[in-house]
Amino acid sequence: MQGVCLRFHPYSNPEASWCTSVTTRRSCSSEDMPRSSTKPHVLKILLLSILGVAIGPIYFLAVWDTTSITPSFSTATSNHVEGPPSSLEAATSRRRGEAATTNSSPLRLILHVGLPKTATSAIQCRLSDMERHDVYVIEKWYLLLFAWMDGRSVSHSTTRLSFTCLFGEFLEFHCRRPHFLPLSSLSKVLSAKIVEIESCRTEQFLHKVRIQQYLENFPLVPLHEIRNQSLSTSSSKYTTYERVIKGSSVLQHCLDIWITQLYQQQQQQQQQKQKQHNDSGFIPDCRGNSYQKYIHNYHQKGYSTFIISNENLALPSFGKQESTPQTCDTLFHNMLHSLGKDSEIDIVLSQRLHFDRMISMFGQEYDGEKFYTRPRLTRWPDKGGDAVPFLEDYIRDFPLERLARSMNCFRYVSSTNPRIRWRVLDFHNKKTDIVTSFVNVITRNDTLPPELANGHWTLGTENMAMERDGKIHYDRIAVAAKKAGLLPKSATRNEVRNAVSKYLEEKGLTMSDLKMKCPSETFYDDLIKATAMIHQMSFPKEPANIIRQKLRMFDVPHFRDLFCEVDGNATLHDEVMQSFLAQYKT
Repeated sequence: MQGVCLRFHPYSNPEASWCTSVTTRRSCSSEDMPRSSTKPHVLKILLLSILGVAIGPIYFLAVWDTTSITPSFSTATSNHVEGPPSSLEAATSRRRGEAATTNSSPLRLILHVGLPKTATSAIQCRLSDMERHDVYVIEKWYLLLFAWMDGRSVSHSTTRLSFTCLFGEFLEFHCRRPHFLPLSSLSKVLSAKIVEIESCRTEQFLHKVRIQQYLENFPLVPLHEIRNQSLSTSSSKYTTYERVIKGSSVLQHCLDIWITQLYQQQQQQQQQKQKQHNDSGFIPDCRGNSYQKYIHNYHQKGYSTFIISNENLALPSFGKQESTPQTCDTLFHNMLHSLGKDSEIDIVLSQRLHFDRMISMFGQEYDGEKFYTRPRLTRWPDKGGDAVPFLEDYIRDFPLERLARSMNCFRYVSSTNPRIRWRVLDFHNKKTDIVTSFVNVITRNDTLPPELANGHWTLGTENMAMERDGKIHYDRIAVAAKKAGLLPKSATRNEVRNAVSKYLEEKGLTMSDLKMKCPSETFYDDLIKATAMIHQMSFPKEPANIIRQKLRMFDVPHFRDLFCEVDGNATLHDEVMQSFLAQYKT
């Protein structure tokens, strides 16, 4: 039997890698892997069967209709008004004997567009954890079965849960693990439904559950319509009806198609000297045949707020050259038109100081773990591998124009349409963390709901990128030695890098004892200007002295050392490295 892996939820695809807490962002160790059980299962099966017979009917009557949960809304956020049923709702009601309702509240879409390294994953995983309370109550039965039958504890971070604690969670008692099983409902607490998130997606095991629930909720939707979406120039295999329902869609691909086709239409209009206008008729198939149907069906079901969160939307999609203000205006006008009368869109962008985000992005792409898991960092550059760039070059190559273009897009559409709002969340806000700020956008309230005000929901203290991974420096020396022909042909990149690290440690040497390459003053000046420019675009009403205070850390020599790196070529001529190479060859 497959084991149980957690990322704030009980399941993982058996073929996927083991995972742990999003907060710690570490990979599971061997101790976290499932351990085969030697305990006999006969008695467990018998006891579980007796338990199922005893409380199964009661549980069935209590939670069976959770497969078609209708959110309960407070009058402060949404009004549930009785009215004539739609054909879809009438069919659903006849099937269950319920009173049909319609949703008179305007539809609201929250489009969370990034940026990368601004706690986007933390936001998404907390929302995903809450959504599972709504959709997968039956998960608890499966989890109990797995834990009981396999005779193992379930590992999450550094804490192990016994079956007793699992059963306590099943009965809604509090164990010491607040995020093990969701105790707060996304629909009841935030009156919202997730359409798409990038992190903490549902696993393959639960995809069938989502399809089954969707067909149960909307019986007039034929299965072949979900699974047999026709292909066209405006469709995408990443955003089909089926993938949207499963929770595995990727909106970025649909936006790329949408923006490109709108831009081409506008270019043709300019060539023909036609007056440009917002054409509310063009909705690409990748949206109209998937997202639009999914959102409208659940809007009839009672949901009013829908969330799409993907950190790759701001730069790759809205930052592309075709994303002119006119193209953006037409796209969001069409999107509003597809959502329905009085609908609203909140564009949410998370902003982190540019230099701090760049250090963090560099670390994420080239940190220590990547050297052992990413093939292009385990092979030598002359064998198809990648040489790690200097941080200075990495920052210079960042497409600042894309970021500026996307921010101009959001500012423009929010200034021309009162139903579109652009919200920028400050990653460095000292008064609250960015996860709480995102919830405040959803609720339109500066106070967290009581169910989330226990401290477990929030992200915690500000996370500044103030450290660099030493393996990057060792790798530069190894790659330089390989390029210079100073290593045996059989030497591997991992072996040499580890050997350099061990040798320097034995000699009691640190990075500062090696030849270092630091950026010029021109680089620091350009980085400060870029950081100030992006911050000013994000928070135009903030006093200028605020950003000046945040940039004062550049005056601290220790902070500038973060941008200095080992010069692999120059280090090879050091006496200590000459000694290492001589020893390594033998």
